[in-house]
Amino acid sequence: MSSIKVVLRKKALANGSFPIFLRVTKNRRTKYYRTPLNTNLEEWNEDTGSFNGKNGSYIQKNRVLLKIKDRALKTYYDLEIEKEDFSLEDFDKHFRVDTNPASQDVFRFSEEIIQEMRDAGRMGNAKLYHDAANSIKRFIGFKSLRFSDIDVTVLNKYDAFLRSRGGTDGGIGVKMRTIRAMYNYV
Repeated sequence: MSSIKVVLRKKALANGSFPIFLRVTKNRRTKYYRTPLNTNLEEWNEDTGSFNGKNGSYIQKNRVLLKIKDRALKTYYDLEIEKEDFSLEDFDKHFRVDTNPASQDVFRFSEEIIQEMRDAGRMGNAKLYHDAANSIKRFIGFKSLRFSDIDVTVLNKYDAFLRSRGGTDGGIGVKMRTIRAMYNYV
C-alpha cells in the first residue's frame, strides 16, 4: 500500500508554529519531506491536509502544497511505469533531483526559492533572497555558480567584495545567512 499526503508535524518550532511535511509511504516505510510552509493548529485542516479559511493567504499556500504534492505524484507514477517494484530510496533519489541544491546552479535554485516564497506570501524573505542572489551575480560577473563551488575561499572573497563596496557588518551578515539558508535548504 502506498500513499502521498501533506501532514502537519506535531512538534512545534521555536516560534510556536508547526512545520508542514509531505509524507510518502510505500511498503509500510515512511519518508518525510519538509515544505517551506509552517502554520498554527487552528489554521490547519487535518482531514484534507490543507490550510483552512482562518489563514489569511490560505489559497496561495494551498497552491504551493498542491504543486509539491503534484510533483511527488508525478515522480511516483513515473517510477511505477519505469519499474514495477521500486523502493522508497528510488523515489527519494528521483524526487530530490529537482530540489537538491548541491546538484543545481545557485541562481536557478534561488529563483525557485524566491518564487515559492512569493507564492506563500513571504515577500520580505523573497526580497532578501533576491538581493543576495543579485549581489552574488555581481561578485562572480554573472557567470553560473554551483553550490559545490562555494567554499571558504569564495566566501572570504565575497566578504571582501562586499566590504570594498561599502558593505556593513549587518548587511554582509544578512547576505551570508541567506547563502547559508539556501545551501542548507533541503
